[in-house]
Amino acid sequence: MWYDISMVSLLISRQRLWFLLRYALSGGTGAIIQLLVDVLAVEVLGLHYQWGVVSGFLLALVVVFSLQKYWTFKEYTRKHIPRQFSLYTLTAVGSLIANSVFMHVFVEYVGFYYLLAHTLTIGIVAVGSFLVNNYVIFHGSRESIGS
Repeated sequence: MWYDISMVSLLISRQRLWFLLRYALSGGTGAIIQLLVDVLAVEVLGLHYQWGVVSGFLLALVVVFSLQKYWTFKEYTRKHIPRQFSLYTLTAVGSLIANSVFMHVFVEYVGFYYLLAHTLTIGIVAVGSFLVNNYVIFHGSRESIGS
């Protein structure tokens, strides 16, 4: 009996770890998109770093929503897309505001190099986004924690 319980708990924890890894990889893809667009905007186009932040954020929004819905949370129902994307977009707008505020503080007041500031900002905002995605937007999907 003890052996069976420990195997079940190991399987559950492996499933949870795989879920969190998929979430992190999806978000990491968004982070890479954001950073690449940021570098392109600042270094190639000569724009202010905030233009890179906003442009990268919008492109990553569409890509990461698709990855989170279909790969991370394994939520394949099409009828929920309008509601989920609306909530996801509202969350993203809140995240965009947080991104801009953190970037401004880190670059202008703390004195961080813009790419370091952007990397830290993405990590901070990712935690809040996970909580909303897991417990609100994709709650009840086959893979959410706590469903």
